[in-house]
Amino acid sequence: MRRTPNSLTTLCSAEDPDQVRAFEDSELEVAIRAALGVGTQAALTFCLISGLTELDATAAGITSLVEIENLTGLTELTLWGNSISDISELSGLTSLSLRSNAVSDIGALSGLTSLTDLDLGFNPLGDISAVGGLAQLASPAVHWRLGQRHRCPGRAQETDQPLPRGER
Repeated sequence: MRRTPNSLTTLCSAEDPDQVRAFEDSELEVAIRAALGVGTQAALTFCLISGLTELDATAAGITSLVEIENLTGLTELTLWGNSISDISELSGLTSLSLRSNAVSDIGALSGLTSLTDLDLGFNPLGDISAVGGLAQLASPAVHWRLGQRHRCPGRAQETDQPLPRGER
């Protein structure tokens, strides 16, 4: 976990720092507690969880991301090998890895305009046009990592080639 004193002070003063946050998915909560280094007896207050900037919950048995938006400082999220299908709760990320989940609708990603790294390999993806407008993605090679053939926006046939930079 990385914390920066100035941003933590700002985040903690934004809301009641002692307000306790709850997570629908108990495995997500376990992963958050592990990343923070706190046990089950510690309250997950807004001030505590807002300082979390990175979370790696690979193969943690997570099925729901409901309430993940409470991790307001989170910028890097790795959730390989879980059973996540709904990603509508995600916000503020610069790096996202959802490899080997159950994500089919990536429309919510269009709002992640600061996203620079994305891995969606081995998900049952449908329409991938939502990532077409993400200009900050570091490389067109990200499209190779989608893990399946896809129909590129503006193209009639499927391809497993990356989108040219001008078409992202």
